[in-house]
Amino acid sequence: MPKWLHKAYILISRNPVAGAWFFNFMVSAFIKHVLGVDSDYPGLYGDPSAHYGTLEQQGRLTLHLHLLLWALRWINT
Repeated sequence: MPKWLHKAYILISRNPVAGAWFFNFMVSAFIKHVLGVDSDYPGLYGDPSAHYGTLEQQGRLTLHLHLLLWALRWINT
């Protein structure tokens, strides 16, 4: 196991709330800035009309997101 990964496991196990806050920050930023939800611009996959997500904790003490996105206008690239 890499040394940085071992340190990350130790930090998360000592303060799981901080890990959950960071996860929430990253997911919220991804949904807003990449997918374009609640923003003035279309997201990477078009103009989002709705989204639904659920999360779970993996065995490695990390959170994992499943997300479904509905887009009104698909952007063809």
